[in-house]
Amino acid sequence: MTFLAPLAIFFLFFLIIITKSHVRVPLDKRVAVFRLGKFLRILRPGLHFVSPVIDLRKSVDLNEKVPGWRGMTPEKIDERVKEIVLYEP
Repeated sequence: MTFLAPLAIFFLFFLIIITKSHVRVPLDKRVAVFRLGKFLRILRPGLHFVSPVIDLRKSVDLNEKVPGWRGMTPEKIDERVKEIVLYEP
């Protein structure tokens, strides 16, 4: 019975590390990863695994705000555009 407490603490610590190590990047963002203050890589959209202790993650939004840009559709409908999304295939 005495070994259950350290085992529970180890399991809790392991669970916290696993949940903090995965990063889900949405389609309209990129994430810059810094390891100990030095640039390491850029994460593209998808699921990625990083070290939660030594890696710092900074999110970059690729949406571009447009102040009231108006446009016309081919059906002659007047529309107002609020954001432009940059897309890289």
